[in-house]
Amino acid sequence: MTKRTHRPAPNVAHPGEGELRAYLDGELPPFGAMRVVLHTRRCHACAHVVGELRALDARTTSLLADLQRAVPIVRRGS
Repeated sequence: MTKRTHRPAPNVAHPGEGELRAYLDGELPPFGAMRVVLHTRRCHACAHVVGELRALDARTTSLLADLQRAVPIVRRGS
């Protein structure tokens, strides 16, 4: 029995960072999103990038929330 690898074939194009970000933001059409999902199921490198991008988004959201609590909102004309 041969061991199955989780790497895409060498001629399979990896999604770029922009496409991965669009996927995470829900901006890809259904077929594009499914393509990314299927690719990241078999490509550990791309799945890792998606995980890193999710963590970065979560950290950015957290930092922005902290900033909003720390700095009062200044409105024009006030």
